[in-house]
Amino acid sequence: MATARAKRRTDQEDNESYFVSMTDIMVGMLFVFILIIMYFAYQLKIQSEAQDDYYQTATDHRTNILIQLKKDIEKDGTTRVEIDAEQGILRVPEGVLFDSGVADIAEGSNADLFSAKLASAFAGIIRCSVLNSNKKVFGEPRECLVQNPNRAFIESVFVEGHTDDVPIRGGLKNNFKINTNLRLSARRATNTFENMLLKQPVLGAFRSPKDEPVFAVSAYGKTRPIDDNSNPEGRANNRRIDIRLLMYVPENSAALFDYKKRLERFYGID
Repeated sequence: MATARAKRRTDQEDNESYFVSMTDIMVGMLFVFILIIMYFAYQLKIQSEAQDDYYQTATDHRTNILIQLKKDIEKDGTTRVEIDAEQGILRVPEGVLFDSGVADIAEGSNADLFSAKLASAFAGIIRCSVLNSNKKVFGEPRECLVQNPNRAFIESVFVEGHTDDVPIRGGLKNNFKINTNLRLSARRATNTFENMLLKQPVLGAFRSPKDEPVFAVSAYGKTRPIDDNSNPEGRANNRRIDIRLLMYVPENSAALFDYKKRLERFYGID
């Protein structure tokens, strides 16, 4: 009997030892699993912060560009423009380019002179924020390393046409086909861009990190008012040309990593 009890006790101790060993292994595996999760969570946090940091860098650079453009355009004191830093917009109010019901830019007119000034400002100021057809920074690399130290580049510059909500009846006097606000805004934006390109053909050579032309045209008619259309002052504010800058921001951390590797090549650094 004593021998049987001793054997049962030994078997029980062996079983307990086995379960203690399995518990230790499971606890160890759980600990390793938790460490792995913490590691990947930390990596995701770092990648997310890098993405946010680059977005803020690009946004700050865009604001600096807008400030420089405004300063250059207004330096002779003859015209004034506005900037909306949050939206990345250089705003050209009514009367600077187009009066009410006008879409064309006559040679030698105030609109012609202003669009030349606008084109010259862009041609000089954003060279270090765009690329050329060889996928290199458009400006002189050493100068651009100083002017654009964070190496933020423009993806698009949209010349946008906007109007108030007053319907066009019968079309414009010199073009009856322009009989809606949308068509009017499209013609104004197109004429502005074409005249800028005529004054500064180099604008057509500016390219983005996606190897696409930077400048483009868009029209919104009455659909994006910035003021109340119920009064004359509000309607006048809504009749405008907005030039919107969009910065290139990689869509995810992997794209950002790849982009940062390409940055050196943009400046001709191997």
